[in-house]
Parts: sequence; structure tokens; C-alpha cells
Amino acid sequence: MSEDKKALLPAADKRFRRLIPIGLPLVSAVARWVYHARVERFVGEPDQPYLVLMNHVTVWDQFFVVMAMRRPVYFVISEDFMSNGFTSRLIEYLFAPVPIRKQVTDLRAVMGVVELAKSGVTLCIAPEGNRTYSGHTCHINPAIGKLAKIIGLPVALFRIDGGYGVQPRWSDAVRRGRMKAGFTRVISAEELKKMKPAEVNAAIREGLYENEAAVTGRFRHHKSAEYIERMVYTCPSCGLAKWVSRGNEARCTRCGRRIRYGEDKRIEGVDGLFPYRFAGEWYDAQERFVMALDGTEYVDRPAFTDEAGLWRVKLYDRKERVERNVRAALYSDRIELTSPAITRVFRFEETDAVTVLGQNKLNIYAGEDVWQLKGSKRFNALKYVNFFFHAKNMAAGGEARTQKGTDGAEFLGL
Repeated sequence: MSEDKKALLPAADKRFRRLIPIGLPLVSAVARWVYHARVERFVGEPDQPYLVLMNHVTVWDQFFVVMAMRRPVYFVISEDFMSNGFTSRLIEYLFAPVPIRKQVTDLRAVMGVVELAKSGVTLCIAPEGNRTYSGHTCHINPAIGKLAKIIGLPVALFRIDGGYGVQPRWSDAVRRGRMKAGFTRVISAEELKKMKPAEVNAAIREGLYENEAAVTGRFRHHKSAEYIERMVYTCPSCGLAKWVSRGNEARCTRCGRRIRYGEDKRIEGVDGLFPYRFAGEWYDAQERFVMALDGTEYVDRPAFTDEAGLWRVKLYDRKERVERNVRAALYSDRIELTSPAITRVFRFEETDAVTVLGQNKLNIYAGEDVWQLKGSKRFNALKYVNFFFHAKNMAAGGEARTQKGTDGAEFLGL
């Protein structure tokens, strides 16, 4: 943590504490009226700082944590939030978060977390590093167990249940349904010292894991399927495909196959049986499809093309628009961006990371440069991330096919 950050922290803490009595009633009202969320209040030592670890399901998750803790909580957040000029400066002034670069080893952020913990504040990290697209908990970096032991604070595990039913990452609609959030376990500092990092990781996975690829209630909205194409880019009938959604239905533009998204989260075929019952099953099948690609089929021709705006990100500062519209072409080994004014090629072997932000923004990290693609509301950024990680895994000769679980499946970015 920088000296400037240390100097700002006491003042930020005071502002944060003053905001809680004012903002908490408003936040609680939104949680009840919009999300229909029941948040269980945390029972713990009032003056004890904690390391809070949460699963990440909705855009409101951080507010649920503050509602439960009723104290200042300092969050580790995506650097994208801190690269938006005045808005970012306001967030920094009010809440003093720790920004971190997704999918990149960010030693600056790690050191900031450790230093912030030493100042005696409560920290919150989403160890998935991503909101789930599928409904089940994403990959959790195994380094979190070691980091928790280095920090040394009691670890409080905060799980959100039903959030995917209420607001899937790929959707703009907030459904009418029920969800709840609360702490599942607290690992004391003494207990933490006795545990090995692998044991801490196992406890974290157990305390945070959620799989909503099941019927867990009714979640009503007249646009339940809208923008599911932000998540899916394969069709069980024709392979790689583009979907277009409207209301509660979506259609494959290649073969015309149609699906309906139900109030119970089940998917059914409109014109015949559909092999996936839930979005999570479709997501898993899609990953298996990508894992089966041999890496040569889409070298001479693109698997996908999209139109998007191109921005250059000045990390922790602002974004500068480079082109209003570029053609993005996704190949097995690269991403090509072209317009009348520019041509840029990001070969995966020379690219540090590709990651999805928010619902469908794409960041490309290449050396000191960070580029962001912002497509239409139907733009699917996920496929670029999956193709990038599959290429990296193939180049590593299978050595990177780890850490998605005990089955040895590839990690495809989420």
C-alpha cells in the first residue's frame, strides 16, 4: 500500500462510518424491494477486523456484505472501476478500495491487501475474481489460502444463495424471486494458523460453493432469456453459433433452433427436445466443446467476428476511445482488430491475459498496454476469453489443465 493510501485511510474510514447510518437504510430498501433479499446480520466481535471472502453472483453483492457487517468493509475490486476518471476518484475518496488487475499476477494489489490488513480494517475479497455466468461457483485461485494465512485475520465466509435466479450475469433483468445472503463459517485466527493452505482452500470452497443449475424457486420476468447470447456461443445442433434473444426465448441464427427460459430457470426447446436443462449445463457443454478444438481449424478463418468500439485503458486513471467501430475477428491463436484507420493483432502467445468485465466488456492485456472492446448489448466477450485460455493450455502441453476441480479439466478463464 502506498504512503498516499496510508495517509488517506483514516479520513476514508471516518467518511465510510458516517455514510453507513445514512446509506444503509437506502441499500437495505433496494435489497428488499428490488432483489427480495434476506441478509442475515453478522454475529461476531464488534472491534475485530476480519477477512471476508464472498461468492460473486450479482452486482449488489458488496452491499449485502456491508448490510450484514454494519461496519466499514474495504473491498478488492476490478481495476476497471478505478479507470473511469471522476467516478473512480469519487469511489477512491469515499471507500478507498484496492484495485486489482484480472487474470494477471498483480503483486501491487496483493501487497496492498496485506498492508491494508495490518492497519486493522475489515477486508473483503471475491476469490472467484468473476461473477458466475453459469450459476455455479467459478474457479477459485488456490493462492487465496496462502494469502489468508499471510494476512492472519479471522476468515469469515459469506455466501449468496439465489442470486443467479434473481439476476444472472448475462441478463439486464432483475427477476422477482427470493434470495438470501449470510455467513456460513468463521475460521478463527488460531484455527487458521494450524491449517495448511490446501486445507484453507478446501474450507473456502465448501463455505462459498453454490450451484443454481437446479430448480430452487420461481424467478419471474417477461424478459428472462434476453441477452443469454452474452453467455452462449455454441448450439447443440450446429456447433459454434450466434444466438439472438427476445423476451423469454432465444434462437440460433444458423439453424433456427429455439429455446425458452422458464421461471424455474429450466431451459426447454420450443421446437423439440433441448439437451440442456439449465444454463449451467449448457455452459459446461460449451466449455467441453472448446476443450475439444485442436487449435488449427480456425487459424486461416475466424471462428467469430464482431463489431465493437475500441478503448485504450490508462490503468487507475481513465479510458481513451481509439476507434468508434472496429471489426474484431477471433481465431484459434489470435484476435485481430481492423478498421479503416488501424490494424492490430494480438497473438495469444504474446498476450498476457484476456478477460471479461461486467456483463460483456473485453480487456486485452499486452505488456504495458490494456485495450478494451465494448460491443453492442448482445456482444459475447466470453468466447474470446475461453479461446485464449484454451490456446494457452494447448501451448503448455496440458500443464495448465488444472485447478477447475479434481477432474483435471482445463481452466478457461472463469
